[in-house]
Amino acid sequence: EQEADKIMSEIDILSKCDSPFIVGYFECFLRSLVQGGGHHGQRVEGHPNEMWIVMEFCDGGSVSDLIEAAGGRGFFAMPEECIRAACAGIVLGLEYLHKKEICHRDIKCGNVLLTNDGHVKLADFGVSAELTNTINKRKTVVGSPFWIAPEVIKESHYDGRADVWSLGITVIEMAEGAPPHSNLNPLRAIFLIPSKPAPTLADPDNWSPEMLDFIRCCCKKDPSERSDSALLTGHPFVMQEVIALRRMHADFENCGYGRSGYERAAEMCETRSPGLPALASFME
Repeated sequence: EQEADKIMSEIDILSKCDSPFIVGYFECFLRSLVQGGGHHGQRVEGHPNEMWIVMEFCDGGSVSDLIEAAGGRGFFAMPEECIRAACAGIVLGLEYLHKKEICHRDIKCGNVLLTNDGHVKLADFGVSAELTNTINKRKTVVGSPFWIAPEVIKESHYDGRADVWSLGITVIEMAEGAPPHSNLNPLRAIFLIPSKPAPTLADPDNWSPEMLDFIRCCCKKDPSERSDSALLTGHPFVMQEVIALRRMHADFENCGYGRSGYERAAEMCETRSPGLPALASFME
C-alpha cells in the first residue's frame, strides 16, 4: 500500500509536468495477473494487479549508467563541456518544477536521463512533494543520503534550494564518478554532511573557475545564501547552454496522453533536432 501511494504520487506530479526537461508521462493502467493462456486465463485470487506506467523512452539511460559502465570513481569523468550541457538541462528542469512549487528531493546522476541524441530529462518523482503542502516548505527527511542538503538532514524547513544543493553534489558525481562521502556508510555520511565544510572537487586544477564557482553557489551550507534554480540559469557556467536550450525548445508542446500521445511522440523523436552538440557527440 505504501509503495502504491508513492507510485500514485509520482504519477500525479508527472501528469502535471509539461516540459522538455522532464521525462514525459503518457498513461497508467492496471493489468490483471491471470493463470492459463489465451482468453480463458483465470484471474489469480489474492494477487494484486500489475500497474504499468507508459513514459517517454530515454534510450541513453541515466548518467549513473554511463559512470557504472565506465568503471565508476577513478575510471570515469564526463568532459567538462558535457557536464556543462547536462547541468543546463537539469537547471531548466528544476526551474520549471520550482515555479510549479514542486520539490524533486532526489536529484542525482541516477535520476538524470539522457537520450542518444543528447537531450537531458529529469526522472523519478517518487519522493517529490508539492511545496504548498506546508506553507511552501517541507520538513521530512527524504532523498538519497549522499546527495541530501544539510537543512533536510537537520529536519529544518526547506524549499527548492535543497534540490540546488543536490545538483552541486551531482556535478561532483559527474566529474569524479561518485558523490562526496560515498566511501562511507550512508548513516555516517548523514552525520558528516551538516558538520563538514561544503564539498568541492578533489582536484580543482582540472576544472574551470566557472565550474568550481557553480558548485560553490549550489553547495552553500546556509540555504539562504544558496542560489535558487532561477538565478542559476544566468550563471556563467551554464548561461550560453541555457540560452541555446531555451531557443531549441521554444516551440515545445506536450504530445498528449494515451496511445495517440506516445505514438506521436515516437514520430516526433525521429525528426527532432539533437540536443546540445557537446552531449550529442558524447552520446554518439
